[in-house]
Amino acid sequence: MICSARKEHFLANSNNKQAFGQYLGDVLEKEGCQVLHAQGDCVRTAVSCAINKTTVIIGEDTDLLVLLLHHADLRSRPLLLKSRSKTKKHEQ
Repeated sequence: MICSARKEHFLANSNNKQAFGQYLGDVLEKEGCQVLHAQGDCVRTAVSCAINKTTVIIGEDTDLLVLLLHHADLRSRPLLLKSRSKTKKHEQ
């Protein structure tokens, strides 16, 4: 089904956001990616995954970056924070 709503309006609904995250995870798993939907602390989940394999967290919050820097183990595999948006406008 094609969604005619703007992305911001669609994702503002927590049910839509949850369903989209689940759908995206299913698509990635079909392509051979391992997907974990962290129920609580995504940073600790990502840090524990990065012990054995390259790990990517997708998010926008600066807090995620700060927490990753705090909890990261320099002996682990790469642990990356990827922004969902391609461009981000900065307001002054």
